Amino acid sequence: MLDDFELTPEASTVHINIFAERYSKLLGIARALTNNDQGQAVDIVHDALIKFVRYSPDLHKINNLDGYLRALLCNLFKAHKRRVSVRSKCELPIENHDLIESVLPGIADRCCDPNFLLQMQDVLRIICEYACFRKERLKLGSVLILRFFHGYHTSEIALIMGVTSSAVSHQLKLAQAEVCLYLEDPKHFNFYHEITAVRGRYKLNYGSLADDLVEELRRAIFQSSSCRECFLHSNLCKLYEGRRRKEIDCKTLAHIVSCASCLETASAFLGLDLLSERYPADMLSRLVKGENTS
Repeated sequence: MLDDFELTPEASTVHINIFAERYSKLLGIARALTNNDQGQAVDIVHDALIKFVRYSPDLHKINNLDGYLRALLCNLFKAHKRRVSVRSKCELPIENHDLIESVLPGIADRCCDPNFLLQMQDVLRIICEYACFRKERLKLGSVLILRFFHGYHTSEIALIMGVTSSAVSHQLKLAQAEVCLYLEDPKHFNFYHEITAVRGRYKLNYGSLADDLVEELRRAIFQSSSCRECFLHSNLCKLYEGRRRKEIDCKTLAHIVSCASCLETASAFLGLDLLSERYPADMLSRLVKGENTS
């Protein structure tokens, strides 16, 4: 079905939004296909999301979009059943929806294999580099940083951004979908050359094993700010005072997530745990185990 469509020059935001609007319904269909196997159902839905966005079919040629997506799920479910070979232990989980969540726990669990460990660390460096660049243009980059590199819960991110938790969850879905596409083929995106042009700013140690990867990634995030001097710290109280706060704009949010002082101040003002008290690997481990982190 997808072979009839050619790869578009960049991921389609329209296709991502269309899929996101139907996410819950599609997950229900996937559960029915898998006899309520939640893990397999989620895998199938996110495989479908990646394929739908990657191939970006012409929506005007699809008479029944819901039927099209249902057929896509069914085809992917059949493909899952036919899959008999086990992936190499060093193959990276690029197409899985829980890519980011799996990376840090995977490092801890399989550190006996230095080649695998190095691969996994470099994947996280790529994701961090992507998020640092993307946050200046779209809020999903900042959301990605807050959730997975700074270790903030969805409800906490909502407070920082001045939006609802459901809005944050929506941003995370979009971010994870785009990250998977970016890992699969970075040159598929028209901003790839812009990222490589500023790569030196982040000072990520590709090809080297880090004793404390979280520290390296956070340092890169704090070096990624487009502002040399903090212009916001003294005005944070004005941003967060009152019950009806305005939603934080993209540029301001990008600064907050890449300025340790501002993020600490905002966290303290909102009554949240400070950045210095958070370690993302702990939260990610709970996510993989299915524990509530909201």
